[in-house]
Amino acid sequence: MKDLLVPYALGTNGVRVYPEEAFPGGSFKCPECNGRLGIRIPKEWRTHFYHQSPAQYCALSPTFNGSGESVIHSKAKHMLMAWLDKWLSQSTEIAPVLRGTCSTHGRRFEIPVPRATNASVELEFNTLTGRRFDVAIIKADGELLMGFEIKYVHGVTEAKAKDLPGSWLELSAESVIRSYLKFAYGTAPDPIIILRWPPAHQPPCCKEANTPKPQATAIPVSPYPVSSYRVPIYPPEDQRVYIPPPNGVRSGDADLFAEAGRASGAGMTPQQFANAFAAEHGMRSSEVLSRLRSFGVAKSAWYWS
Repeated sequence: MKDLLVPYALGTNGVRVYPEEAFPGGSFKCPECNGRLGIRIPKEWRTHFYHQSPAQYCALSPTFNGSGESVIHSKAKHMLMAWLDKWLSQSTEIAPVLRGTCSTHGRRFEIPVPRATNASVELEFNTLTGRRFDVAIIKADGELLMGFEIKYVHGVTEAKAKDLPGSWLELSAESVIRSYLKFAYGTAPDPIIILRWPPAHQPPCCKEANTPKPQATAIPVSPYPVSSYRVPIYPPEDQRVYIPPPNGVRSGDADLFAEAGRASGAGMTPQQFANAFAAEHGMRSSEVLSRLRSFGVAKSAWYWS
């Protein structure tokens, strides 16, 4: 796959040219070292650029064996930019997929890079805060949509993270290279690993956890079995029939009167209420009826004598 290390070239006007768009005899330069590139169109291999002169110190040259921070970083940012450019311009239907792991919930999530309309990709994008993104997706008017930082060894510092505007992600350089080469070779690419994102931009699991759940409406529930009622819940306040306690209420009768009022409003007869109240409180229904009768309540209807 070393022949695919040069993801694109710069044409005569500095315009990005991809291998499938190039033609023999054209003037192409390497976007990394500015060296002259040629184009190869083999029968059994993918069309690709190559350095016409040995480029001993170019990160995109297969003859360069360096593996330091700057080399890996340079490869990754050019490859990411090329893939994003093809995706946004609809030159490919294979979207770069990003994978992250939530540090709060431990859940893994994968999201494709959104295909924004009227947007382009820029390398080394300078922000209004004086900071610079390795790669950025911007609108036609120059507004930042998404910034990307590439990490191999040294990541985004806390000071830089505070200054970076808008939405941004820090990506693993190695995963960018590995995924892009599979994409360029025509095989299924791996997801690109997200290493960091701003605290304000939460992963899906955190958004779900922090979204207020609709509160259920509290419905008064009777202490008696539902089967004892003609209706399953208490009626509205203005439809309840409350039995006023007579003078000289004995100790413990307050609860009896309160429940009797609810039962009457729910359509229960005194006998039905006595059966349910007795079962709930470990009493005999005859005892409950006796206490009700002492206050003038008949066995079959709620009224005061």
